Amino acid sequence: MPSKDGSAYSDYGLISTFHGPGDGIFLVIAGTRDMAVQQMSDIATSGVISAEAWRKAGQRTAFEALYEVSAMDKTDVTGRLLVAAPIDSARIWQVAGGPARNPALPPVAR
Repeated sequence: MPSKDGSAYSDYGLISTFHGPGDGIFLVIAGTRDMAVQQMSDIATSGVISAEAWRKAGQRTAFEALYEVSAMDKTDVTGRLLVAAPIDSARIWQVAGGPARNPALPPVAR
């Protein structure tokens, strides 16, 4: 939680990009609080998402990247890439005998 005395704090943000079932490309921007979302949107709209994240994800067009955002008094100061990994887009939309589902969820009764 941002401090009331104006001291520095950390937020976390995520940028994820992956291919849809057709020709579309999804871009997900998320953050723990406003400063992280703002920093992620700045990174995503800067023309190059993040050369460092792209390299760490094996130069794949589908990847996710987690950033730590340093902020002070509701002002983002800097974003630092913590980890980036490739995403297998085909597995998201995979239909093998039925619709794709989240394996962490219990099976749906039919």
